[in-house]
Amino acid sequence: MEKILKGIGIIIGVFIFLALLGATFGLDGSAVSDISYLGHWKNIDPYTGSITTIDISKNGTGFAIHPWGKCRPDDCDLGEMSAHKYGSSVSSDTSNTTEALIAIFNPGFAEVMMNLRLDNINRLYVGTYTRSTDNRDQSDFMMGEIFERVFPNI
Repeated sequence: MEKILKGIGIIIGVFIFLALLGATFGLDGSAVSDISYLGHWKNIDPYTGSITTIDISKNGTGFAIHPWGKCRPDDCDLGEMSAHKYGSSVSSDTSNTTEALIAIFNPGFAEVMMNLRLDNINRLYVGTYTRSTDNRDQSDFMMGEIFERVFPNI
């Protein structure tokens, strides 16, 4: 009997999750609920030379972004930074919905701007624009990468 009740509880939990999923993600490509961005994201390219993982959390009415970059032997902690949320037009209501997040930071050798947009509920597109500030002989560059949501082990 206990196993049956546990199974029913799991089924109810899945239905609740799916209902919340539909309520928080605009399937028509519109802005999505702020909570859709929250979580731990991992780069789908295991050989990236750039950002490997990103944690996104709420920070008051905005967001906090915490990326890690590819270093050896362990990834480099790039620190936590604030991200500003954007709507798709001047009249967008961004009080609880977000079209994109922008974070700007300086890891000591460059000015970096990250543009984060949900591709779907479990895929995050991150455009990174890097401008060298330490007089290295290199071009400013941009790159786009895709991250997948990582779910905690239950």
